[in-house]
Amino acid sequence: MIDRLMDIERFIQYLLKNRKKSLVYFLIVWVLSHKLYMRFQARLRRRFPFYSSSYLEKKTKEYLAKRRDEVLQFKQKHQGDIDQQDIDTVLKAENIRELISKIEKNELSCEKIVLVYAQRIADFSFGMNHCADIDLQNALNEAKEKDAKKKEVMESNQGKLPPLYGIPIAIKDHITAKNFLCTMGLQSRLADQVDGKTFQQDFQKVWEGDVRGADYKRRLSYEEISNQKVLSHIPQCKYGFEDSEMVRVLREMGAIVICMTNTPIFCGHYITNNTVFGFSQNPYQKYRTTGGSSGGSGGIVATRSVPLAIGSDLLGSIRMPSGWCGLYGFNPTSRRVSKSGAQGFELRYDCDVAKSIMPIFGPMGKCVDDLVDCMKGMFGNFNKDKQCVPMKFNEEAFNINRKLRFGIVKKDIRIGYGSYINNLVEENIALLTKAGHQVVEFDLSEEFWKMEFISRKLFMGSQDKAMMLNELRGERSILGIELGIFGQELPSTIKKAGQMLFKLIGEDIIADAIESVQEVDSEEYERLVREREILKKKFFSYWQSLEIDALILPISYAWAPRKHEEWFLSYRFHGCLTNTLELPCGTIPMRLAEAKDEQFTFDFKKNNRILKKLIQMNLQGIQGMPIALQVATLPYEDEKCLNAMKVLEQIHNFHPCSC
Repeated sequence: MIDRLMDIERFIQYLLKNRKKSLVYFLIVWVLSHKLYMRFQARLRRRFPFYSSSYLEKKTKEYLAKRRDEVLQFKQKHQGDIDQQDIDTVLKAENIRELISKIEKNELSCEKIVLVYAQRIADFSFGMNHCADIDLQNALNEAKEKDAKKKEVMESNQGKLPPLYGIPIAIKDHITAKNFLCTMGLQSRLADQVDGKTFQQDFQKVWEGDVRGADYKRRLSYEEISNQKVLSHIPQCKYGFEDSEMVRVLREMGAIVICMTNTPIFCGHYITNNTVFGFSQNPYQKYRTTGGSSGGSGGIVATRSVPLAIGSDLLGSIRMPSGWCGLYGFNPTSRRVSKSGAQGFELRYDCDVAKSIMPIFGPMGKCVDDLVDCMKGMFGNFNKDKQCVPMKFNEEAFNINRKLRFGIVKKDIRIGYGSYINNLVEENIALLTKAGHQVVEFDLSEEFWKMEFISRKLFMGSQDKAMMLNELRGERSILGIELGIFGQELPSTIKKAGQMLFKLIGEDIIADAIESVQEVDSEEYERLVREREILKKKFFSYWQSLEIDALILPISYAWAPRKHEEWFLSYRFHGCLTNTLELPCGTIPMRLAEAKDEQFTFDFKKNNRILKKLIQMNLQGIQGMPIALQVATLPYEDEKCLNAMKVLEQIHNFHPCSC
């Protein structure tokens, strides 16, 4: 007993003598023990079986090899089926309306259109990692069926074809579509479906509102699915998923789903990269990203591999890829389109359950007319989703025949804007004024930016700390996800200390980013929601005081980050602010960047120096890339937003093609 007391005394003396080392050791032990505790808690909350990482990697390699062989075989089989005249006719069409008109006049067939775009996918987008699951042969078969039924369809529709009849489109890889894998960039979800071990029954029950009835721990066998012993009420398909409500409506419009498009893991980043389909390359500079999280959709339209793609948006996930790839993208008011049936962050929910920030689905194309035709077919037709507002497209609001009054955001106090934004702002003021429109400055104050911070805090702070780890289900993930898991498992005291440290050195935006991932209790959640609602009212009052029709504002501070530039995540998002306010928004590419657009000057004596330096480094080298701004209108004024997009499209007349 005396010996033990003496050992303890010597240990205490050692700690007192080596205080710095002791503190470091204590912190290491504390962090590791907290990490082990969090892992134990995560294990208790597991809902689905885990795989070994080697098994997931093996299944992924097998699937990718099979996918590559199918694409190459299709390319070789149909190499001479189309001539250069067909290719030029399809690719040089101004819009989808022109293609539909040629189909109606028998100048083009659906089969030839699909063959042209399928060859583009094989030649460009496939190698640049824009595509997820692909089924070119099935798309071609659908096109042949549509050619056979064309006369019958026209007779039943007053001599006209539906707006997307025979047009191949791409869908983001979390918006479920029949006969396609839906992975969200996760190896585990790919393995589930490739093996025929789908959780479709539980996913279907959640989709239909029966959350308690779903047996999440049960794994369905391939035999149960194929024999319809369990899923007798669900029509069978290749991978066990039926069309989400969005895809169902698109198919009713005549569209042919040709492939799914790449997305970051959990659709949770503006750089599209994952361990299944890889890094999605920007067609203008291959070492830069197409954007995210709808990066694959942006890339595949930019390479003219499809004329239209569907993306989703939470913090700017349609607008960033659209802007960075030189496309026109549209975010409708959230409740005017359905999210029902699409996969969410957690496999047991569809993405329509997110409430802290409303997710949005929308189209991305090469001109505004294509977006307008798409929305005309969508609005008011989501009959199976009763949460959607049944508002049809308002032709009168879209065809408004008067000059518009635009607000425009000129400055940002805390970070500042690069020269490409400042130059575009001045150019737009001059062009709009010359065209007879009015332009006034819109002061996007820090009070309004507080709404963006609150939304991020509500979204991140209310997440289950074990969510990412449990949804990976054994996968060895990319660095950004691993760092996210590590951050979630850190003790809150250390995160608060880091937040205080960054504030002390003047990096208040990074400090806010750390604060936004701190856990939010129910009392704070309610307080933040109330504060956000008060700020919303102030924002709309300010908007009305300016009497503006639409607001022009930047898409992002940086532009098309390189693969290693993941640290830009530590700043705020214009997309999060507009989605918090539920504003319909559209992206307008305006021109290619020049040398004068690469500048970003700032004062080193002011705050946020680290972030500003990173943005300055990012903007170096953007010359030759398309640059863009976005335009927004008030909630449910989607038609006015599309009209404003049309105005801006006409004054810039910029429709780039990357290849």
